[in-house]
Amino acid sequence: MGLLGPLFLNKKEVKMKQFYKIGGMIAGSMMVLVIIAAIMAYTGDYSNWKIDWKSNRTTIKIDMGTSEGAIVWARKFVKQRLLSPSTADFPWLPVKIYSTKNKLTYFIYSYVDSQNGFGAMIRTNYSCQVRYLGDGKWKCIDIEFF
Repeated sequence: MGLLGPLFLNKKEVKMKQFYKIGGMIAGSMMVLVIIAAIMAYTGDYSNWKIDWKSNRTTIKIDMGTSEGAIVWARKFVKQRLLSPSTADFPWLPVKIYSTKNKLTYFIYSYVDSQNGFGAMIRTNYSCQVRYLGDGKWKCIDIEFF
């Protein structure tokens, strides 16, 4: 099909191109929905998610008394104890997270990649126990690196 090829498409070829374009958009939308469903199933708490279908964006409003807040604060507490906190690279989701029945104390098990004293990137596993004190305040009860 040369430079003038698109000008000489017959109706059948035009319909096929439109069909594939629409099919691609549907497949892409389905992939986004599957990913969102998988994240919701993994986290278990999706009441604080807001999906804006017009702009095709998903935003998460983090209430600091939730598991998401516990993850954020556990990472802050871990960074405070690292030799080179600016190089810290955490996974998107922790390996495991548990909470007490009253949802005030959380146990996070995960890892962090950061530089050691020689500049080499090292993966360190950690467990962190954090407690929500209310009013956006968290306390680190226990932290262990292994």
